[in-house]
Amino acid sequence: MTRDSDPRPADERGPNALVLADVRRRFDGRAVLDGLDLVVPHGQLVALLGQSGCGKSTLLRIIADLDREAEGDVFVPERRAVVFQDPRLMPWKRVSDNVSLGVRGDDVGARVREVLADVQMTAHARAWPATLSGGEAQRVSLARALIRRPDLLLLDEPFGALDALTRIKMRALLAVMCAKYRPTVLFVTHDVEEALIFADRVIVLDAGRFTFDEPVALDAPRRRASAEFQTMSERVLAALGVVDSS
Repeated sequence: MTRDSDPRPADERGPNALVLADVRRRFDGRAVLDGLDLVVPHGQLVALLGQSGCGKSTLLRIIADLDREAEGDVFVPERRAVVFQDPRLMPWKRVSDNVSLGVRGDDVGARVREVLADVQMTAHARAWPATLSGGEAQRVSLARALIRRPDLLLLDEPFGALDALTRIKMRALLAVMCAKYRPTVLFVTHDVEEALIFADRVIVLDAGRFTFDEPVALDAPRRRASAEFQTMSERVLAALGVVDSS
C-alpha cells in the first residue's frame, strides 16, 4: 500500500484533502473493500453510510493509518484526528490530561482551556472520566481531537451510543466546532437524517464499493419536513436498500 501524509499547510497542498485510489482490504480472503476511489476537497463534510458490516469503519481505520494491511494508494494530510463511538478516555487521567494526551508545545495548557471551553466542559477539567455522562465523555473526546487542529477529522459514529436529545445537542456542537476549526470531515453514521442535516456530501458504501455519491443540495436551514429533504432522504434510503412500501 502506498501512503503519503502531506505536512504542508492546507493552502499549499492543492485542492484536495483526501485521495483514495484503488483501495482494497480483504479479511480471510473476503473482499470487504473492493477497489475504492475517492477525492475529497479541503473543507468538505462527507457523510459515509452503509449497512452494518459493509466496511465503513474499516475504511476509516485505513485512512487514519490504524490498518496497514490494505492495498492501494492513500493520500492524506499529516494532521489527522479520530473520534470513535466509544470516547476511549484514559480512566486514570483527569479530563484535562486526557485532552492534552500526546500534545507538545509551550502553550498546551492554554490550548486545553480553549478546547474545553469550546465543548462546554471547562467546569469538568479536573474531573475523572468515570464521573462523566456519555455526552460529557464524548465532548472530551471531541476536544481531544480538536486540540490537534486537524486538517482531517474522522468521526466513526460518534453519537451512536447517545440518547436522542444528547445526539441533537452534540450534532449542533459539532457543526459549531467545524465552522471554527474548518477541518475536512469524514463522518461515518447509520442515520440518514443526521447525514443530510450535517454533511455537504453523502456517500453510500455497499458490497465493498461506493454505490451512491452526491452533494447535499439543500437550502439552509435544512428542515426534515421539507419536500426536498424528504426526496433526498428517500433516494439515500433506496441506495441503502430501504424502500418505503406504504
